Amino acid sequence: MELQTYQQRKVMSMAQIYSETDNQRQVSRFTVVGDVVSDEIAEYLNNMDSARLKQLAIWDMTKAHWHQISTAKLLSHVDAARAFDFPGKRTAFVFSSDADYGVGRMLESYASARDFVGGLRSFRDLASAEAWLFGGD
Repeated sequence: MELQTYQQRKVMSMAQIYSETDNQRQVSRFTVVGDVVSDEIAEYLNNMDSARLKQLAIWDMTKAHWHQISTAKLLSHVDAARAFDFPGKRTAFVFSSDADYGVGRMLESYASARDFVGGLRSFRDLASAEAWLFGGD
């Protein structure tokens, strides 16, 4: 398993993103810690080697907050994520707060309306996210 750490060098950067890649299970796990400012996740993905993006992905946002990002900016990130969408791709977001979970559900609905071919779902705990990723619906 490969472990990498990323932190933007911008003055406003407040979040750290840790990633693990499990090639055997074809899963990429991202753990975000801190307050996420507008382009941190998008910039992280744009700078990442696409070969490390696996069929299954978990974004653990339980130690992060999205309250500084506008709705319009979040939706633009969903549109940009199309580059990583393909049949069989599944992405699970895990949130600890009700507000962040609500944002995740909004992103889930928006991705569905934009006809993403892969699945994107929001969860309140890692166990449920992993059950969906590895077990189906």
